[in-house]
Amino acid sequence: MLQLTADFAVEDPVALKPWMPKGWGAGARDWLNRSLLHGHVSQGHLQLDGPLADYPFVEKPSGHWILDLTVADGTLAYSPGWPQAEKLQAQLHFRGHGLAISSSGAQISGNAVDHIEAQIPDFRKARLTVDGSTHGDAARYYDLLRNSPISKKLDSLLTQTDAAGPAAVNLHLEVPLDDGEPPLHVAGTARFDGGTIKVRGLDPPITGLRGSLVFGDNGVTSDGLSGQLYGSTLNATIRGEPDNPDGVLLVQTDAPVQLADGLFAAYTPDWLRQQLSGTAHIAARLPFGGPHSGQLTLSSDLRGVATRLPQPVAKSAGDSMPVTVTVGEGGAAKTSDADALRIRIDGGDRFGVGLRFARVAKPPGDALRTRGIEVRLGPGVMPRGDGEGLFVSGTPALLEVGPWMDLFSSIDAADVASAKSSPQAPADGLAVRGFDLTPQRLVYRGAALLQAHLQGGPVPGGWSVQLDGPAAQGRIDFSRANGGRLQARLQRLQVQPLTDMSPAGGDDAQGAPFDPTQSPLLDLSCDSLKLGSADLGHFTLLTSRADGGQNLDQLKLEGGQLQTNTRGTWLRRNGSSYGDLSFEFDARDLGNVLQAFGYAETMDAKKARFSGTLIWPQDPAGLDLAQARGTVSLVVEKGTLKTVKPGAGRVLGLLNLYALPRRLTFDFHDVVSKGLGFDTLIGSFKLADGQAQSSDLQLVSPSMRMEINGRIGLAARDYDQKITVHPDLSTEVIVGATLVNPIAGGVALIAQQVFNKPFSTLSQFSYRVTGSWDNPQVKGGDNKDMPRDQPPAPAVTPAPGAATQPPPVAPQDDQ
Repeated sequence: MLQLTADFAVEDPVALKPWMPKGWGAGARDWLNRSLLHGHVSQGHLQLDGPLADYPFVEKPSGHWILDLTVADGTLAYSPGWPQAEKLQAQLHFRGHGLAISSSGAQISGNAVDHIEAQIPDFRKARLTVDGSTHGDAARYYDLLRNSPISKKLDSLLTQTDAAGPAAVNLHLEVPLDDGEPPLHVAGTARFDGGTIKVRGLDPPITGLRGSLVFGDNGVTSDGLSGQLYGSTLNATIRGEPDNPDGVLLVQTDAPVQLADGLFAAYTPDWLRQQLSGTAHIAARLPFGGPHSGQLTLSSDLRGVATRLPQPVAKSAGDSMPVTVTVGEGGAAKTSDADALRIRIDGGDRFGVGLRFARVAKPPGDALRTRGIEVRLGPGVMPRGDGEGLFVSGTPALLEVGPWMDLFSSIDAADVASAKSSPQAPADGLAVRGFDLTPQRLVYRGAALLQAHLQGGPVPGGWSVQLDGPAAQGRIDFSRANGGRLQARLQRLQVQPLTDMSPAGGDDAQGAPFDPTQSPLLDLSCDSLKLGSADLGHFTLLTSRADGGQNLDQLKLEGGQLQTNTRGTWLRRNGSSYGDLSFEFDARDLGNVLQAFGYAETMDAKKARFSGTLIWPQDPAGLDLAQARGTVSLVVEKGTLKTVKPGAGRVLGLLNLYALPRRLTFDFHDVVSKGLGFDTLIGSFKLADGQAQSSDLQLVSPSMRMEINGRIGLAARDYDQKITVHPDLSTEVIVGATLVNPIAGGVALIAQQVFNKPFSTLSQFSYRVTGSWDNPQVKGGDNKDMPRDQPPAPAVTPAPGAATQPPPVAPQDDQ
């Protein structure tokens, strides 16, 4: 029996290690030997009461023993691989086979330890548990984790992010001290209060970080983190997933496109951002493990963002266009200054974009600059952006040339302006490298080209494009010198007309008037030009510079269904436009030619000749075809005036005479339904003030002669015409005309019914056409309405008993 009580102080607790009971396990003895590295026992208390043979009185509780140590400035290596606790102020309590440690202060990796509780309940089954709470700089916690046994579990978090600023951590460890014990178990929480976190791939750090996360054996989770990035508020969670048990960071934010220091400004070239407006809701995702570890992806349907880009990426703010943006390569990919960051934008089958960023010096630090963009239009493989500059490729369903040309010009202009403004600085602009496109349908102005392959790009001083395919073959070159010159040498070109062609006239009604001084010269030639089903033969167009504009030196078509030789001038001086045009057109199969140019087939003819000289007086608004002044003459042979329905399509104003056959029928469509056939249509129009006046227009058929006097409103799209019909009154002619030309014969029969007299008594009849093109109004007339200055009608052979009195006024046709 031993009874012992002692109070003592020891400069180094290491001196007490030989007094460990031999019954304690080897693991516990080893842990005590290696963990208590240094310290000062300012106060020790030992009490032993009982037979020494039964020590430590656990199996045989015949006595008891206690050892209490107060340690100051101690160093505790509590677990291999973990940073040791330093400057430890602790109470060590030994009871039976166990140890309990309670600390009121220490430091781990430079961060203050508020409290530590550690214990080994039984040295024979040695397992250490540690619970601690600390506060300090998040950067030091990252250092702690990087130098800990769980660094591999948190590898993606620790390699893809860096944190700094105020933070607090609660940590729970279960450390095995003997072989065969369960593995290390870690659990804890980290709280952030206004710190920062830097995510790889995002240039600035996320600031104002607040919230908490939970970490452990299964990775990292969080129910709520918030911060600021590029001027936008981020709301984030971290959760585990079956494929990513280590955790996935999920972020939601709203990003205004035009915010000067916003997300779009950081990763979108200026020329592209200028084509966007609105605010995008973005969902971000960053896995901390798995095959896509460290790869940041951002998803958005882009609702709320409008684009002024060409199709297929044009959209209004209310439209949905799902895109996924992948930032970085993920995994362990290494970067260089020339390849500091890669971004991929996946728009599904509509488009794909690969961007490459380089890191350049920009005081006070470095900055990212776009160095390569590859755009894929239509379905296909995701591009990478390996080359320098902008490259566009793909097989889009639709490619609108005009908008893409405008976009490329704006990119090119921005690059030139950037170089001029700061010739010694690194260029921030992005030059166009080229394109390789095979659109199913290429549209330019009012025509479409099907299945054409276009390859091209910049050449010194301009552009060059090669066209190949069943509908096109040749080369187009553009030079910027001397105001620009567009040259085309094509072997063949077959384009399809569009029903929704742009309105006639040279200017965009919603934009600035066309300025020929700012337009390139044209030198175009095509050996075989086809427009729809119309074969237009060889085509030549040549312009030259004039003072204040351009001369149309030659517009020529020969060898096809339409032949022309046209010259003119287009000027713009002192804010006003002027013009003149002299032309001759000879057409075979006029209806087919009209359809080919996108006009309604209001007239058809085997042969037609149009000639004239037109001028456009000065007009600040630009040139408008409807405001031309001059004279247009026409001779049309073996044709038909068609009864085209109103609104059936775009109509050529001078040939918009469909009211003649339509109104002659007085809606007797069962008798006259296809139009009015004629042998010749001869006359002229005087154009002025948006009107086309005619006083000598005559239509001649085997059974009648028709005189058309009055005006067609080219600008107002209306009529004010008087139509006088001189029928051939012979019965033989009527019957013959009915057999040979049912339309003309039908007119005679209808006129007989409408005027309530035998047709043989009518020498002529007239009617008046007024109102809009879409809804013309017709009233019957008489000879007194005939213009006085008209020459007398040629004599015709009257039928026996023909009356010489004018017919009665026909009732108004109300349709």
